[in-house]
Amino acid sequence: MTKLKFFLFFLILSLTMACTEDRRIERVQSLPDTQENRMTVAKRYAAVMPIEEMVRDSAQMVAQSIAEKDREKFVELMSNDFEIKELERGALDSMVKHFTVRELDALTTFYSSPEGQSVKKKFGEYMADIMPLIEQEMLKALKHMQEEKE
Repeated sequence: MTKLKFFLFFLILSLTMACTEDRRIERVQSLPDTQENRMTVAKRYAAVMPIEEMVRDSAQMVAQSIAEKDREKFVELMSNDFEIKELERGALDSMVKHFTVRELDALTTFYSSPEGQSVKKKFGEYMADIMPLIEQEMLKALKHMQEEKE
């Protein structure tokens, strides 16, 4: 697996983390779960969890696992060559496709809270800790698949 694939995996995982908070559920229960309402709530979530910030933080985290001589170039490429607007559009479309209004509202509520902001700051370090384990297990599975083909 390449470092870029792990970067994308981390980014997708960050975008799809979901938590709920009971005090917000009553308010959105009356809001119909339509595509339009999902998009409205997804945009609120995106304002709380800016994709550009996630890309920057993810690039910094992944850069730590790259040879020191290549880190600066990797971060520069991720900062300059990454199509943020395209990713934002795709992320919003995917959120609308997969999450309900209530789920999107729960994400927004959580990441707007002090606890959510704290989790957001710590998530990169958490992923850096477990990424080697994920990589190890993925490589083991790929090796297994390849052995079965032979």
